[in-house]
Amino acid sequence: LREVLLKYGLDSDGIESIPLFSLPTYEVQDNDKHFAHCMAEILVRLRDYGSLLVDSLESMRNEYVVALLHSALHIVRDDTQKQFSMRPQYEVTGEKSTGRVDYAIKVYIESLAVKIAE
Repeated sequence: LREVLLKYGLDSDGIESIPLFSLPTYEVQDNDKHFAHCMAEILVRLRDYGSLLVDSLESMRNEYVVALLHSALHIVRDDTQKQFSMRPQYEVTGEKSTGRVDYAIKVYIESLAVKIAE
């Protein structure tokens, strides 16, 4: 752990030195078409599956997460005009981390007619 913390400029042996962070928020309007679609999809799932409880199966919880992720991508795509792709059960390999994730989202930047994944 100490080596990883030093790599990011934190001289410590414990996680208490990792600073807290806050993500920027974005207010979604009630009349946003993607938000309305997401809410309709969640209501249909609630009607089909019943209530989502704390001890619900992970696969059931993922059903709702997928609806939210797709809607968030569409809202951000409209707002930023950037292209995204989402891959479920993706193996991530990189300099900073490696492993399987539930969902990987890539942002594509166009540069000289060549798409480079960030």
